[in-house]
Amino acid sequence: MVTTPPPPASQGKSVNRVIIMQSSMTGRAASKEQFYVSASRGKFAISIHTDDKEGLLRNVQRSSARMTATEVADSIAQTEKSMKGKLKAIGAIYRAGKSKVANLNEKWQDKKAGIISIVSKPPKPVKHAPVRTK
Repeated sequence: MVTTPPPPASQGKSVNRVIIMQSSMTGRAASKEQFYVSASRGKFAISIHTDDKEGLLRNVQRSSARMTATEVADSIAQTEKSMKGKLKAIGAIYRAGKSKVANLNEKWQDKKAGIISIVSKPPKPVKHAPVRTK
């Protein structure tokens, strides 16, 4: 009977010196989590070699963590809640403005018509006479 050895595992392993070689070609493979795992293996020394320092800094600031279904649902619920709050505030502003306009119109009732009106629908576009061309 032939037994195969288990695959080498690196979880929880540490070494004295870590050398990280991260080129600009790695692109989206570099992330905050991956860089932390690579850098945290060294006990005494770590050296990082790259051909694009700004690109490496940009990539290791990006997180590759995915959201769970519950987190996605919570973020959608929070967005909907904030939108409802914004719509309520806009409605309150609209109603306050409408009542102020009504009060102004009542004060100026002796005039021919109200001086201000609030329209909830945009005005219809005015059709102009056709342009004559020769």
